[in-house]
Formats: sequence, C-alpha cells, structure tokens
Amino acid sequence: MAAERVEKFHADASALVSSKPLKAEKVKAEITRFRTWLQKHQDESLPAGAQGKLVDVVQMYYKIVAAGGLDGDMLHDSVLGVAEDLMKLPEGKLVTIKAKKTVL
Repeated sequence: MAAERVEKFHADASALVSSKPLKAEKVKAEITRFRTWLQKHQDESLPAGAQGKLVDVVQMYYKIVAAGGLDGDMLHDSVLGVAEDLMKLPEGKLVTIKAKKTVL
C-alpha cells in the first residue's frame, strides 16, 4: 500500500513540476501532504524501487528551488523542510543511507 502511495506522489510531483506555468500554491500543498505522509509512515518498509522514487520526489521539488525565481523563493522553506524530514527518517525503512547521501 505504501509503495502505491509513493507512486502517486511521484506521478503528482512530475505533473506539477512540468506544468507551465508552475502553480506554486498547488506544489506547496502537495509538499505539505507529502511531509505529513512521510512522518506518519516512517516506520513502514518500501521495496527498493519505491525508495528511489521517494528520493526522486524530493529531488524534483528541490530543482524548482535551485532554479531560483519567484516560485523557487516561495517554495524554499517547504522544500528544505521536506528534505530535512527525509534525512530524519530511520534508515532501511522508507529510505536507505545511500539515498540519504544522494539528497545531501
């Protein structure tokens, strides 16, 4: 069940990030949902493919901030918060130590 939700987060993030113009408010709301899910399900285990997609979601959001601009400024705190949440997760469940090093 958790793997299917990660797939949904990945698909939603891809759609939001690629939309033109970027809808920063929708992205911010999705990041909030994602952070809540991470915190709630931090003790669940995911297969390797889903763990990779979880990291991909954070990286997609981070690229918005890295690109700068008004949208990046607006999402800065939310994106750094979700990256911090990912780093705080216990290793081996939702995310591996190798994936955490990638995020760093």
